[in-house]
Amino acid sequence: MKLLIVRHGESEADVLKVCEGWADFNLTDQKYPAVEVPIHKALYKQESKLEFRMRVESVLSEILSQNLSDNTIVIVTHGGTITQLYHALLKLPIDAKIKFGTGDACLHEWTIENKDYRIDRSNYCPYLKK
Repeated sequence: MKLLIVRHGESEADVLKVCEGWADFNLTDQKYPAVEVPIHKALYKQESKLEFRMRVESVLSEILSQNLSDNTIVIVTHGGTITQLYHALLKLPIDAKIKFGTGDACLHEWTIENKDYRIDRSNYCPYLKK
């Protein structure tokens, strides 16, 4: 099975240079400052890191279990979700401080055969001018 993961292009949050999902907040007034919280705790009515990871793992598991080995599946998503997909695939801890580059419209290509996983391409975007 081929799994192609693509980060969408620029969002409104990217253009405004704020965190994804926070485009309507004015972060300069520090109303919602960045803070380190335990993985099970949610802030500002968002899901916790644990809930986010479990949601990503659940979707990945469903995709892998409901598709045939010769299928190609394309997922278009946000950079944070791509990082969590890598963390889930590599069985990294939820609070791992490892991030994966996810440029706008770049491709991540995985091959999955039985229980063997291979990362063929990561953050691949030859069609974009740098």
